[in-house]
Amino acid sequence: MGLNDVDVAAILHAARNPGVRPSDLGRHLGVTAAGVTTIVDRLVSRDVLRREVDPDDRRVIHVFAMVDLATDPWKCLTRFDDAFEAALAGLGLELQQSVAALLDDATSSAALK
Repeated sequence: MGLNDVDVAAILHAARNPGVRPSDLGRHLGVTAAGVTTIVDRLVSRDVLRREVDPDDRRVIHVFAMVDLATDPWKCLTRFDDAFEAALAGLGLELQQSVAALLDDATSSAALK
Protein backbone atom coordinates (compact mmCIF):
# COMPACT_ATOMS: atom_id res chain seq x y z
CA MET A 1 0.00 0.00 0.00
CA GLY A 2 3.05 2.22 0.11
CA LEU A 3 2.60 3.19 3.76
CA ASN A 4 5.27 3.32 6.42
CA ASP A 5 4.74 2.51 10.10
CA VAL A 6 4.13 6.14 11.06
CA ASP A 7 1.58 6.56 8.25
CA VAL A 8 -0.29 3.51 9.52
CA ALA A 9 -0.20 4.76 13.11
CA ALA A 10 -1.51 8.16 11.95
CA ILE A 11 -4.35 6.58 9.96
CA LEU A 12 -5.36 4.32 12.84
CA HIS A 13 -5.27 7.17 15.35
CA ALA A 14 -7.30 9.48 13.12
CA ALA A 15 -9.84 6.72 12.47
CA ARG A 16 -10.21 5.97 16.18
CA ASN A 17 -10.24 9.67 17.15
CA PRO A 18 -12.20 11.49 14.44
CA GLY A 19 -11.38 15.18 14.40
CA VAL A 20 -8.06 14.79 16.18
CA ARG A 21 -5.99 17.96 16.24
CA PRO A 22 -2.58 17.79 14.55
CA SER A 23 -0.84 18.61 17.85
CA ASP A 24 -2.52 15.62 19.53
CA LEU A 25 -1.70 13.41 16.56
CA GLY A 26 1.93 14.54 16.75
CA ARG A 27 2.10 13.71 20.46
CA HIS A 28 0.60 10.29 19.80
CA LEU A 29 3.09 9.60 17.02
CA GLY A 30 6.04 11.14 18.86
CA VAL A 31 6.88 13.53 16.03
CA THR A 32 7.39 17.28 15.80
CA ALA A 33 4.81 19.71 14.44
CA ALA A 34 6.72 19.80 11.16
CA GLY A 35 6.76 16.01 11.08
CA VAL A 36 3.02 15.69 11.61
CA THR A 37 2.41 18.31 8.92
CA THR A 38 4.49 16.27 6.47
CA ILE A 39 2.68 13.05 7.37
CA VAL A 40 -0.78 14.60 7.14
CA ASP A 41 0.10 16.39 3.87
CA ARG A 42 1.24 13.09 2.35
CA LEU A 43 -1.89 11.23 3.45
CA VAL A 44 -4.22 14.07 2.44
CA SER A 45 -2.70 14.06 -1.05
CA ARG A 46 -3.51 10.33 -1.25
CA ASP A 47 -7.13 10.90 -0.06
CA VAL A 48 -6.50 8.83 3.07
CA LEU A 49 -6.92 11.70 5.56
CA ARG A 50 -8.68 15.04 5.32
CA ARG A 51 -8.32 18.30 7.19
CA GLU A 52 -11.24 20.44 8.30
CA VAL A 53 -11.14 23.91 9.75
CA ASP A 54 -13.04 24.24 13.02
CA PRO A 55 -16.16 26.30 12.28
CA ASP A 56 -15.91 28.05 15.66
CA ASP A 57 -12.19 28.85 15.49
CA ARG A 58 -10.61 29.03 12.06
CA ARG A 59 -7.14 28.67 13.62
CA VAL A 60 -7.98 25.10 14.68
CA ILE A 61 -7.63 22.18 12.28
CA HIS A 62 -9.14 18.73 12.72
CA VAL A 63 -7.93 15.58 10.98
CA PHE A 64 -10.25 12.78 9.86
CA ALA A 65 -9.65 9.40 8.23
CA MET A 66 -11.30 9.10 4.84
CA VAL A 67 -10.89 5.34 4.56
CA ASP A 68 -13.06 2.62 6.03
CA LEU A 69 -10.82 0.34 8.09
CA ALA A 70 -13.45 -2.40 7.91
CA THR A 71 -13.10 -2.82 4.13
CA ASP A 72 -10.36 -4.00 1.78
CA PRO A 73 -7.63 -3.02 1.36
CA TRP A 74 -7.69 -0.97 4.56
CA LYS A 75 -8.83 -3.72 6.91
CA CYS A 76 -5.33 -5.22 6.74
CA LEU A 77 -4.22 -2.31 8.97
CA THR A 78 -6.40 -3.53 11.83
CA ARG A 79 -5.97 -7.28 11.33
CA PHE A 80 -3.40 -7.62 14.13
CA ASP A 81 -5.34 -5.38 16.53
CA ASP A 82 -8.57 -7.30 15.92
CA ALA A 83 -6.89 -10.69 16.36
CA PHE A 84 -5.06 -9.53 19.49
CA GLU A 85 -8.25 -8.15 21.05
CA ALA A 86 -10.08 -11.41 20.27
CA ALA A 87 -7.28 -13.43 21.88
CA LEU A 88 -7.30 -11.24 24.99
CA ALA A 89 -11.08 -11.46 25.28
CA GLY A 90 -10.74 -15.21 25.86
CA LEU A 91 -8.40 -14.73 28.81
CA GLY A 92 -9.31 -14.06 32.41
CA LEU A 93 -8.68 -10.63 33.91
CA GLU A 94 -5.59 -11.75 35.83
CA LEU A 95 -3.97 -13.20 32.71
CA GLN A 96 -4.91 -10.05 30.71
CA GLN A 97 -3.12 -7.97 33.34
CA SER A 98 -0.06 -10.22 33.13
CA VAL A 99 0.04 -9.87 29.35
CA ALA A 100 -0.29 -6.09 29.67
CA ALA A 101 2.56 -5.97 32.21
CA LEU A 102 4.75 -8.12 29.95
CA LEU A 103 4.11 -5.83 26.98
CA ASP A 104 4.79 -2.72 29.08
CA ASP A 105 8.09 -4.22 30.29
CA ALA A 106 9.09 -5.24 26.76
CA THR A 107 8.28 -1.77 25.42
CA SER A 108 10.23 -0.08 28.20
CA SER A 109 13.19 -2.39 27.65
CA ALA A 110 13.18 -1.73 23.91
CA ALA A 111 12.96 2.02 24.48
CA LEU A 112 16.09 1.93 26.67
CA LYS A 113 18.18 0.26 23.96
